[in-house]
Amino acid sequence: MHESDDYIKELWERLKGVEDKELLVLVKKLIDERNYLTEIANIDALTGLSNRRALKRVREFSGVLMMDVDNFKTINDTYGHDVGDRVLKRVGSILKTHTRAKDYTCRFGGDEFCIVFVDCTEDIIKNRAEAIRQTILTSVRVPNLDHEITVSIGYSYKPEECSLEEAMKEADVALYKSKEAGKNRITAYSNDLPTLKFTREE
Repeated sequence: MHESDDYIKELWERLKGVEDKELLVLVKKLIDERNYLTEIANIDALTGLSNRRALKRVREFSGVLMMDVDNFKTINDTYGHDVGDRVLKRVGSILKTHTRAKDYTCRFGGDEFCIVFVDCTEDIIKNRAEAIRQTILTSVRVPNLDHEITVSIGYSYKPEECSLEEAMKEADVALYKSKEAGKNRITAYSNDLPTLKFTREE
């Protein structure tokens, strides 16, 4: 729970002792409205996934997966943004079905997605990543798109103490290694991975 959520909860508990019922109803409405606005501020409008703001709520995690759609700029430039949006929506739907409720699944930006795994083993991350890759490869179809949709994935498994920012950077390095190695594949982060020069358009 975010620090501001703790404050709201404490405030509500204190207000329960107030005898003015109308005031209590008004405060309850304000808290509900605030919670609703917070929720929609953390949702990506296109895919329905969380957006990167939601990652501020992460307190504990076991690993991070970074993924993007291969050749997405070419898809947008060739077939238009409507087709690109359809691809992103379908990818978002697949991510929802292949992640657990306790994990954080978000559209990180553009065609890049992030999953923060909570309380899991490396095998769980690898198996989920492969299921996502295979499902996208075999089931993402868009009318008039004569183009196979694939994704590149990188992940970092961090059972020991590590900041989320560090784990995300490591997963990003692994993602770029997947790009360099030919795309449509999964790479686990290791300390011997080189620094890569890919940009997010590739």
